[in-house]
Amino acid sequence: MKPENVNPNNFEVELIIYNDDEFSIAYGTWENGTQSIGMRWNGDGEEDKGYPKVFGNPMWFLVPQDLAKVFLPTLLGNPNTNKQAMIDLISRLF
Repeated sequence: MKPENVNPNNFEVELIIYNDDEFSIAYGTWENGTQSIGMRWNGDGEEDKGYPKVFGNPMWFLVPQDLAKVFLPTLLGNPNTNKQAMIDLISRLF
């Protein structure tokens, strides 16, 4: 499932910062207003909803901010990373 199609009620995706078609990382707002990083395996095609999912609905796994700050900069050299979004995001987090 494409990460832009994963929109649960409790996490509003603002941008997809990494996507290699199998795995994605997004930045968005959690239901309590907290800015968070979410990750997920996309699955195989649109019929496979990937992981995690709850009651068959695709979801995002939220990463604690202190851990996200450690691994996000390592994505800058990866060809599957939206580099401008990463630069903006890193400046927000630090």
